[in-house]
Amino acid sequence: MGNYWDIPENVDELFKNIPASYSITDPDLSGDNIYAMQLFLDNVEGLEDLIIEFEGTQIICKKDDKTICIDSGGLGDFYLHGFEVSEV
Repeated sequence: MGNYWDIPENVDELFKNIPASYSITDPDLSGDNIYAMQLFLDNVEGLEDLIIEFEGTQIICKKDDKTICIDSGGLGDFYLHGFEVSEV
């Protein structure tokens, strides 16, 4: 299994496509759901600046008049990370 990153590049792309599901598959990046959420935050440009609530595996973000919830969850193993994005 190779590395596969299916996440938005930046907050504009993230907020444009709601609801959405994203994933990161990378055997070199093994960790729990909190670790996975940090990967998502570190790699979606501008996201950390929009956080209004951070609960470890769930964050609430606001941009303009839209508020979203991002949930981090496993996809069956510690290197298969899933993310569900919905509007609040």
